[in-house]
Amino acid sequence: MHFTFFLTLICLTNFGIGQITVPNQFHFPYGDPVIPFIGLFVAIAFPVEINNVDLFFSVNLEANYNLPSNQTNFTYPPTVSNRNFPTISRLGVYRALEFKLEGHGYPGRECLLRMICECAEKNLDGNGILGDLINIILRPSYSLKENGSSVYDEAENYEKSNEHCEIYQDLCPFSILKLITWSDM
Repeated sequence: MHFTFFLTLICLTNFGIGQITVPNQFHFPYGDPVIPFIGLFVAIAFPVEINNVDLFFSVNLEANYNLPSNQTNFTYPPTVSNRNFPTISRLGVYRALEFKLEGHGYPGRECLLRMICECAEKNLDGNGILGDLINIILRPSYSLKENGSSVYDEAENYEKSNEHCEIYQDLCPFSILKLITWSDM
C-alpha cells in the first residue's frame, strides 16, 4: 500500500503530470466506539554517572488525541466545550498550603509567612530543581499582584527592612524550609 503511493508520487513528480488524482490509499485509524483515541509516547533517558549506582535521568512526553468513531463526527467548526475550568492562582496555592499545614497541626498562615520570608532571605537557587520550584512558589513578587496578597508581599519584603524574619519565627515554631533544603537557614 505504501509502496504504491510512493511509486505514484514519484511518477507524478518525474513526469510532471499534475492533473492526475490519486485515490486515497490511507485510512484513518478508527478506535473504540466508546472512547476512541490515539496516543503518542516518547521517552528519553540519560545515564547519570555516580560510582556504583545505576541511575538514569528520563524525560517522558505523552500526547493523547481523540479520534472520531465514524465520519459523522467530523464537524466544522469543531465543537468546543464551554465548561469553565478553575484557574490556578498564587492565592489558591497559598490557601492550599495553609490548609495542609493546619491539617498537620501547625499554624498554617503563620508558617507560610515564615517560609515566604525565609525564602526571600535565603535564595534557593543552589538547590536544583526543587529549590527553583520552591523559589517560584514562595516569592509573591514573581507573579502579578492579586487582591488579598498584601500579607504575603509584606512577608517577602520584611527581610529587606528587618533581620532574619524574627516576627515570623515567633509565630511559627520551626522552619519548614529546613526540612527540605540544604541551605543554612
